[in-house]
Amino acid sequence: MIVRSTAALLGSVLLASIFLVSPPARAGDGGKSDGSAKIFLHDIYDRYVGKNAKGLNLASNADIHRYFAPELAGQIIEDRTVAKKVGDIPMLDGDPFVDAQEWRIDKVDISVQQPAKDTALAAVSFNNRGQALTVRLELVKIAGAWHVREIISRGKKLSALFAKT
Repeated sequence: MIVRSTAALLGSVLLASIFLVSPPARAGDGGKSDGSAKIFLHDIYDRYVGKNAKGLNLASNADIHRYFAPELAGQIIEDRTVAKKVGDIPMLDGDPFVDAQEWRIDKVDISVQQPAKDTALAAVSFNNRGQALTVRLELVKIAGAWHVREIISRGKKLSALFAKT
């Protein structure tokens, strides 16, 4: 009787654990499900691939906060706010993920190194309209979700764009 009860209990625990395991991250969940920085980046960059790719929607402050770490998100939002007040174009007048205003990208190659549990360094390589580019990203995990702390393209940091002179 003890063997049968133990087997039943073990079977129940195994069955319950199957339902409790987190599902793999899906596009749009910000890499929260399995904590994968690479899936987070694919969620971003897969939106740029193809003839009619729209890219990532960064129109609202909520969109900015979803993808960027608080300090960089604040800089981007402040840049937009100030530009709107004075009727000017923001300093960031293109898409930071592809360092362009327009794109036609056939494929991306993403490599990620994770030196610590909550930080990652990535290189995203692609051809935009026939021109090769590698964008480097510094990522940080905040409250279980990955965010972009810095984007470096063509030797320049995105945060430097907003530096006060």
